[in-house]
Amino acid sequence: MSRKAPMQKHATQKHATQIHTTAIAWRGRAVLLRGPSGSGKSDLALRLVAVGWRLVADDRCDLSERAGRLIASPPRTLAGLIEARGVGIVRVPSRARAAVALVVDLVPSAAVPRFPAPATVRYLGIAVPRLRLAGFEASAPAKLGAALAALSPGAASAALSPGAASAAISTARAKRAIVRAGRMRGHGTNARSKS
Repeated sequence: MSRKAPMQKHATQKHATQIHTTAIAWRGRAVLLRGPSGSGKSDLALRLVAVGWRLVADDRCDLSERAGRLIASPPRTLAGLIEARGVGIVRVPSRARAAVALVVDLVPSAAVPRFPAPATVRYLGIAVPRLRLAGFEASAPAKLGAALAALSPGAASAALSPGAASAAISTARAKRAIVRAGRMRGHGTNARSKS
């Protein structure tokens, strides 16, 4: 990002540190988006904010341990601010902190496994589930919602954001339409063959 705040080295406190990441939250559960500059962290975060998620931190994020949970919060000078490439720094709906539920590494589409093996990453001694996604894919917000839902199967519908849910519904409808179209073509062929 273009804005420059004093970069802190990892905090000397036993249970706090600062990392380069974008943190975005849905109902108090944060996802850390990791990747090099240009990988789509802020872009994906903006798309999620547009469908109801809340920004926690963009570019830099403070992590702390509280009662065995990993908590994400923004550096004070960056709270509520995100870089919209081509536009500049903008203020978006945000929250002061959220418990980290998932870490997502943004990678090229070819580097995303179809069926990923379970993986975790540790921060401050706390293991957090980790997966890889292509941040610029149109389905990335829906996939994030689905991944968050999978971590709490009993609350799957609540973990899907409005945008993720609508994308999932649209995909399901498209699949049903394709199946129906195939059946209709099959019926039409049968009808013609009988005449």
